[in-house]
Amino acid sequence: MAEQKNDETVEEKEERVVKHTVKDSVFTSLFKEKRYLIQLYRALHPEDTKTTEDDLKDVTVSNVLVDDFPFSRVF
Repeated sequence: MAEQKNDETVEEKEERVVKHTVKDSVFTSLFKEKRYLIQLYRALHPEDTKTTEDDLKDVTVSNVLVDDFPFSRVF
């Protein structure tokens, strides 16, 4: 594997940081609607053909405290 150079400026590193809150808000907004939630469920569980939109329950976890996200570091 090629060695990475560490001559990036702080501004360049900050530009590469992913804004996880934007991705999260799009995901949660989209899958709050049961028609999209059932599509996600069927994609993850293609063997289950009997589940309907009414069988699904939206459980959203919020305000979770974490120590560190290893994937949020800029390398």
